[in-house]
Amino acid sequence: MNTFIRGTLLFVAACLFGAGISLGYRNLVGAETACFAAGGLVLVFVFLSQFKRFKGPFGIEGEMWEREMEEAQEITERYRNLAIVVAKPLIANSVRMGRWNSGLTRREVDEMVSDVKTILGNSGSSPEDIEAVLSDYRRYTAFDMSRQAYTTVKDVLDAKVKEKRDVLDAFGGVIGADENQAYNTAAEQLGMATQSANRVLESFEISNTDSYPIIISVRVNECELLDEAEKSDLLLSIQETFDDLTYFGATGNIRRPDVWFHEPQE
Repeated sequence: MNTFIRGTLLFVAACLFGAGISLGYRNLVGAETACFAAGGLVLVFVFLSQFKRFKGPFGIEGEMWEREMEEAQEITERYRNLAIVVAKPLIANSVRMGRWNSGLTRREVDEMVSDVKTILGNSGSSPEDIEAVLSDYRRYTAFDMSRQAYTTVKDVLDAKVKEKRDVLDAFGGVIGADENQAYNTAAEQLGMATQSANRVLESFEISNTDSYPIIISVRVNECELLDEAEKSDLLLSIQETFDDLTYFGATGNIRRPDVWFHEPQE
């Protein structure tokens, strides 16, 4: 609003308030009220540009944005969008670099993710947008978190498959006619054992990170290579990892920082 116009309106408002006070001393209540209302209305127009929305007396309702306010809103929106666009590949590349042993430690990645979350939150990004930016971090962190459990399960299953392979290898190079049936049975059992073991190990694929504890437990319990006691012992041996994964999935935080951030290169 032009400065001269604003000054003129302020002067008019002051005169109206002064007239209202003068009329009040004369007990002219109706005229006094009218002057105060008119003065208030003039002030509304003086300061209207500072409000997005105003509803005043006499049913007057106004809504407007100053050009500066519109530009500020546009800049804020652009900043928010830019923050999201920059943050997503930054997170994705960082978690991959950390896994390739190319200089970023787990602690450094975690600190960077924390900073990005703060920046996005300050920019006004929605929780959904922030989660989308962090999706690669969550997926790869859960995948890496499951590696110790994967090794434990694989060692147990490899030993079971080896038992079947040893039976088959015992037949030697030349199979007699009287050994064909036994050999074929041993070969079939080895194939079934290999398939059963692979089915369990497939539950550790990165596409299953959102449901690791559930799908791994189900696959282990379905495995024909293990008896009930062996299944129970195996699942108990990786329960700590399950607890880590469940906590990370629910909170996005590391349950055991002293374990997770302890790396050989440190």
